[in-house]
Amino acid sequence: MLSRVWGGIFVLGAVSALWRYLHGDLLIFAHLNAAMLQAAHAAVEMMLTLTGMLCLWMGFFQIAERSGAMSVLARALAPLWRRLLPDVPEDHPALTAISMNLAANMLGLDNAATPWGLRAMQELQTLNGDGERASRAQIMFLMLNCNAWTLLPLSIFAYRAAAGASDPALVFLPIACASLLGFTSAIILTMSIQRLRPDAFLLSLAGALFVMAVLLAWAWRQHLLAATWWQTAATFGDALLILFIVAILLAAQRRKVDVYPAFLDGARQGLETAWQLIPYVIGMWVALAVFRASGLFDSLLSWVERGVHALGAPVSFVPALPVVLMKPFSGGGARVLLLETLHRLGVDSFPGRVAAVVQGSTETIFYVVTVYLGSVGIRREGYALALGLLTEACGAVLAILVCYAVFPDHGS
Repeated sequence: MLSRVWGGIFVLGAVSALWRYLHGDLLIFAHLNAAMLQAAHAAVEMMLTLTGMLCLWMGFFQIAERSGAMSVLARALAPLWRRLLPDVPEDHPALTAISMNLAANMLGLDNAATPWGLRAMQELQTLNGDGERASRAQIMFLMLNCNAWTLLPLSIFAYRAAAGASDPALVFLPIACASLLGFTSAIILTMSIQRLRPDAFLLSLAGALFVMAVLLAWAWRQHLLAATWWQTAATFGDALLILFIVAILLAAQRRKVDVYPAFLDGARQGLETAWQLIPYVIGMWVALAVFRASGLFDSLLSWVERGVHALGAPVSFVPALPVVLMKPFSGGGARVLLLETLHRLGVDSFPGRVAAVVQGSTETIFYVVTVYLGSVGIRREGYALALGLLTEACGAVLAILVCYAVFPDHGS
């Protein structure tokens, strides 16, 4: 499916550009070519940044693996993985990487989550009987990663603060609740497709998460979360990374691991992974550039807006639709549209809040599927992309509904 979507974008982009040319936009083809070249250049620049990050963190991960420090988290989550990832042995290193990826996503530590996710995909590939087709375990992990529960969306708080919000963390509860609901719905949908039946443990876990969401809502309503608490949370997140490094170095010293050679081995693996990813990233970014420059995105936005009006649904969220529709394709593009929405309509306008909640509780499906599967050379994604888009749509709808529930005075 990903191959057909990728090729279809170029064909439809050419048709859209021709239509605009015939209607007077004489420079559309020049803009399209310029957009593709700029996207290829931007993709390489982004990969240089990602290469440094991968080398750094995969170096420390190699130390953590040899010291045995990270297996504790995987063992704690073993009951969950037995049910969601039955094809993965309990002591497999993939479970450690998956656990750390979800923990990093939950804490808003994106720079640590991506290397862990790539490592998880590489470990799961060792269990894949068909080396070119995504396995059940890999698809389940992709859905967990793309719909991860987010407790500390620090970047969203920073964007709102920069836009002049008096309480940057006002969207904390909606993002926490929307991402939790999206996480749960993604698990349910994936389990249904993979014919995995929930048991008492999973039902109890779902109940515990619901109670946690209620407690968060109560704390938010009682104003127990100060307006400046997000700054403390940001400091905590940064400090947590340093503490993590210190902890694994101490654990490695205890196990008498030679840490510097271990770091270098991991960094080399990071460099190899980044080199393998470059073609996939360039291919996807160029397609996304065509999607935007050809007018396809504007057409999609117009059709959705007309559909909302035709259904008679509440329309106060419609100005946030650019962010909603862009997020599955490009996190950077959605971020630009979010900032534009905050500054144009107001940081605490209802569309501004919806845009922030959607940005903080959903993921860039096309990018994640392309990069993660590309990192292990998988060419057939199976139903991963279709399921990812479905869970993304569910997450976006849930985010909008949560905003209407939490901010009723702005939802008329």
